[in-house]
Amino acid sequence: MAPTIIAFDLYGTILSTDSIVKALAGLFGDEKAKTIATQARRYQLEYTWRINSMGMYQSFSELTRWSFRHATAEVGEKLSPEQEEMIMNAYNGLDAFPEVEAALNLISKTPTVEAYVFSNGTESMIASSLSTSPSLARSSSVLPTSRIVSVDPLRAFKPDRRTYEHFAKVVNLESQPGNLWLVSSNPFDAVGARAAGWRSAWVNRNPNLGWIDGLGGAAGLNPTVIVKGVDEAVKKIIETDIQASRRGRDEDRERRRDRDRRRSRTPEESSRRQRSRDGDRDRRHRHRDRSSDRDRRHRRSPGELDSHRRSRLHRSRDEDSERDSRALARRRESPVRRSGPLPSQEASFAVTTQEGGDPEKPKEKPNIGTTGRLAAMSNSVAQADGTSIVLKYHEPAEARKPPPRDQWKLFVFRGGDIIDTIELSARSCWLVGREMAVVDIAAEHPSISKQHAVIQFRYTEKRNEFGDKIGKVKPYLIDLESANGTILNDGKVPDSRYLELRDKDMILFGHSTREYVVMLAPKD
Repeated sequence: MAPTIIAFDLYGTILSTDSIVKALAGLFGDEKAKTIATQARRYQLEYTWRINSMGMYQSFSELTRWSFRHATAEVGEKLSPEQEEMIMNAYNGLDAFPEVEAALNLISKTPTVEAYVFSNGTESMIASSLSTSPSLARSSSVLPTSRIVSVDPLRAFKPDRRTYEHFAKVVNLESQPGNLWLVSSNPFDAVGARAAGWRSAWVNRNPNLGWIDGLGGAAGLNPTVIVKGVDEAVKKIIETDIQASRRGRDEDRERRRDRDRRRSRTPEESSRRQRSRDGDRDRRHRHRDRSSDRDRRHRRSPGELDSHRRSRLHRSRDEDSERDSRALARRRESPVRRSGPLPSQEASFAVTTQEGGDPEKPKEKPNIGTTGRLAAMSNSVAQADGTSIVLKYHEPAEARKPPPRDQWKLFVFRGGDIIDTIELSARSCWLVGREMAVVDIAAEHPSISKQHAVIQFRYTEKRNEFGDKIGKVKPYLIDLESANGTILNDGKVPDSRYLELRDKDMILFGHSTREYVVMLAPKD
């Protein structure tokens, strides 16, 4: 399954452009510094839109420099070359918003999500910001320099549609823009991504205002989700994709059921049904043609015609009734279905009595099950107090640990938060329940049984169209006849039966509200 791609805007979304006020305050005082910072940001964006419209290009670094010159002149000040360099260096070291680090930590624990920086800034500006900000430097494994996508090579700025198409090309999703997410605090960026077919999460940095962008409303391109911070955006995206994956699996399951129903019909049944339908239609047409010919020959009156049609209808109903009676008689004559053993089995264990003698001793039927004592001896765990706990589950012969290339993980959600991550690939079998002495995944909710269910990796083989055997280790879920059952993707898991687990499957144990989501890390 393709990973979820999140493109983070940098300036105003990850980095706070207001943090430049500290550097400006040392030159012009607090009041002028705030005005210069606000106006410089306004002119910076305005310049990118105007130069886009004119079909020209200057780098984002150059436009930023001119925006500070413009804003400083408006308050009656002038920047010296040394002051300009100081401000530009400070701009390349802006502070990250406080919730950004938590968002990146969540991505690091979610193998199905890949994060990129997608910015108007030049690559050198972006790389400098990522290395200078302490929180971004600590998350370099989530946002490495290899995942920087700048619009500079394209010589155009967002929200030009070409910039979003450029990003999709870089991540090899040109034909699937709907799989891309943009996280941005800039309304023009959120609307631009939607116009390119992306989904967007708009980060509201002004708590006093909601989404009021008129262009998004006029064009019907409002953001997919509206959030208060980058961390909330990441949680929403993960939840949305899990739900979409669940719906997709349900649809696939219905399609497979329909296909299996169609395949279950033998060719003879299909052709017989078609011949029956064709024959009925031909008979009706021939009957109608003959009646029309007779009507034309005899030139019956309207009253005679109506009487003739009624009698023909009654005759047809009588024929149908007779046909149904014959079919019912044939069904009664068919062999009765047996719910007991086959005749050969009954004969094998039958007891006969010889004339004038004692009846034979009943033949003992083979017992292929394990006795209780043997099961307890071979599958129990001794306790410190001398007692033992009998395990309800044996690993099958086909149990295997998954290969290193398949990194399966189990994410435990409480509400919208991930509270635990379990590396399923570390072993072949995971017992879930409340019996702390024996379980591998402890679940303390009172509705969960002591030994509730098992996640088991099994080696299975199938043959391809050439007859070659293909083997694979896959995870399966089995419910150990628990009191309150197990739910897999909104469907109850039958007792003591293996069900295959797939990427992004969701499991619920008993009546607990914790959600266990299975995920397979994407391969490089």
